Amino acid sequence: MINLSSFVQYHARVTPDHSAVIYSDERITYADFARRIESMAAYLATDGITPGEFVAVFMKNSATFLEIAFAVSHVGGVFLPMNFRLAADEVRYIAENAGAKLVFADAEFVEPTKGLMRVIYLDDAAQSDSTSLVPGGLSPPPAAHRTPDDLFRLMYTSGTMDRPKGVMHTYGNFWGLYT
Repeated sequence: MINLSSFVQYHARVTPDHSAVIYSDERITYADFARRIESMAAYLATDGITPGEFVAVFMKNSATFLEIAFAVSHVGGVFLPMNFRLAADEVRYIAENAGAKLVFADAEFVEPTKGLMRVIYLDDAAQSDSTSLVPGGLSPPPAAHRTPDDLFRLMYTSGTMDRPKGVMHTYGNFWGLYT
């Protein structure tokens, strides 16, 4: 399996107490990172995100940014990061053009994300630990089987000559499976 969450789960079993992420002054171990990813994956699955669907983020760097990215892969979705410096019309264009089913945004970005179909705003607590968003009692789904040809990320160009274009990244591209 080449799902992004699989290597985190491996390290959570083999070296659970080693640092996986350092965010601000917090060290997140592989065991805790895997737990957070599974928690967010449970949230996404309960919310109806299925393989191939796009989940966007309009966020600054944070632990939760990574947790969402890995959790989207865990459920087989496609991660769509958007530059938080974009203007509202650019954000709307990208989210609509990609068909994003869900957008996570830092709470400070209400204005540029206003009018999008489904936005979940993250306060300071949620930006450092995504489990604060997840109701208790949700069970994580098994990791979705992904192949080298499956899309895992969609990133948009800057659009200097026209509207931005979506650039597709497959698991094969990411893992260097094509030579």
